Amino acid sequence: MPASWTGTGGIHPRFIVLGPDGESIFAANEKSGTIQRFGPDRSAGSPGIREEVPRTDSPVCIVFVGF
Repeated sequence: MPASWTGTGGIHPRFIVLGPDGESIFAANEKSGTIQRFGPDRSAGSPGIREEVPRTDSPVCIVFVGF
């Protein structure tokens, strides 16, 4: 897959991690207090579908427990 740029949908992205499904990418945006989940866009071969996870105060790390 060629390298590409995708905005995180928030302010000051601090941390990114591959989700437990091995396909989703999560970005913690420290200054906007948001965590965005990106699903794969198979037609473009890059992160695509974006959804906001419930807000939190100043996320700086993402850890998946129980997977």
